[in-house]
Amino acid sequence: MRTVPVTVFRKRLSEAVLGPALPRRPSDRVVQAIRRQEESSEILVGWMQIAAIILFAILYSIAPKAFAPNVRFAPVPVTLGAYALFTALRLLLAYRGLLRTWFLAISVVIDIAVLMITIWSFHLQYNQPPTLYLKAPTLLYVFIIIALRALRFDPRWVILAGTSAAVGWLVLLLYALHGETMSAVLTHSYVEYATSLKLLVGAEVDKIRRDHHRRRRADPARRRRATQGGRHVHRSPRIHDAIERHGTN
Repeated sequence: MRTVPVTVFRKRLSEAVLGPALPRRPSDRVVQAIRRQEESSEILVGWMQIAAIILFAILYSIAPKAFAPNVRFAPVPVTLGAYALFTALRLLLAYRGLLRTWFLAISVVIDIAVLMITIWSFHLQYNQPPTLYLKAPTLLYVFIIIALRALRFDPRWVILAGTSAAVGWLVLLLYALHGETMSAVLTHSYVEYATSLKLLVGAEVDKIRRDHHRRRRADPARRRRATQGGRHVHRSPRIHDAIERHGTN
């Protein structure tokens, strides 16, 4: 059996995920243009998230509450308030050009975590079994978060957002199954799954698979890669050449 050297395997894997490397290094002008564009994208992402928080807060405030009278802690307002403060901090750092890679990575995970906590709280709010939140359409906001990460030219953020969403949904799925007898929760009928609180594992796994598929479609990883000053710059040769011709204006 023919074996593939580790270096060759890593090169092939890198090209499969990130695309082949550019034939030449981008100039400093191109690197600076990409960096400015990414900084502007983070400001746009911040304002879009602020608008989403305001909209969600308005909808939550006017929606009828289903908490029992003896419930002293409502997780959604607390989570939303903390997330608003964090988003405001990230937007301030974006305006000042102080966003660091580690902070961006944490913020992407927090974006997904806040959404998953909100979805998880639905069964508490309506006093229903945990399988209720697995049917929440709020999951669709995951794809908006992933799409916002595609505004940067580095595919790592799209991959991180998609992976965090898949792991988060898997945790919610396992939580819904924990402590329950399989016969009482699971079903093999899609009709029963769609019209009751029964759980169809295949449908939930398909959500994770679709998340991975949408992540690949939104992923700018197919843009070509080059290295400049130890940084990975992801860009297609066509756009790279256009910046070189027309400058940074």
